[in-house]
Amino acid sequence: MFFPDMFKKLPAFLALISIFFIGCDQAVRFEHPQPKDTPDLEGLPVRLAGIYYSPDDSSTLEVAEHKVVLYHRALIRVSIRDIGKGIKLSGDTVIDLESGFREVGKRMGDSISVHWPLWTDTLFSSGNRYILRKFKSRYFLNHQADDGEWQVHLLDHQVGGDILLEELLAPEDISLLEQITPVTKVGTDSILGPQYEIDPDRKALKKLMRRGFTARGRYLKIKEAKK
Repeated sequence: MFFPDMFKKLPAFLALISIFFIGCDQAVRFEHPQPKDTPDLEGLPVRLAGIYYSPDDSSTLEVAEHKVVLYHRALIRVSIRDIGKGIKLSGDTVIDLESGFREVGKRMGDSISVHWPLWTDTLFSSGNRYILRKFKSRYFLNHQADDGEWQVHLLDHQVGGDILLEELLAPEDISLLEQITPVTKVGTDSILGPQYEIDPDRKALKKLMRRGFTARGRYLKIKEAKK
């Protein structure tokens, strides 16, 4: 997670946003990378590479052969006089001078509203804590957490070029998961609450793909990868 040095005074609600994003870690995780007994892939197809945009929440998804990163954003409105030294305002464009990131905002009197990146989530990268596999049309992005459990996201390249990103159902849907595969409670996190583990066989995994995963978002391709 990161908060750029954008403002002299951060609005109080940003603290709440940060707690929310910390809580976006999956509370239901896998004992092993998925699917089991499936060969690892070295990387994603080059044709998938590019930048994708979610019209629902303005988040962006960067896809490369050896990397998938999700950039979360929040709509922030601040007084123009509270913009910090590391930020330049050029017309309606807000520019982070350190990173070069820029975003067009909307002026409202003496304030400006802008969708600003608050947090990044690396779903796949090089290294032994990330494993990429494929089953049917979906790519399984496996990421090993600090406790050894595996978080899994599904990446489905849709007809037309869009990407559908899926993750396991929320903890409140545990009863539905229990109808598909055994669920074991492994502890309680101070922020996330109860933590669960599953270890589905191939038959149960197929059912999970139909009923146990939910769409995290649909991402539209807006930029091709640099050649």
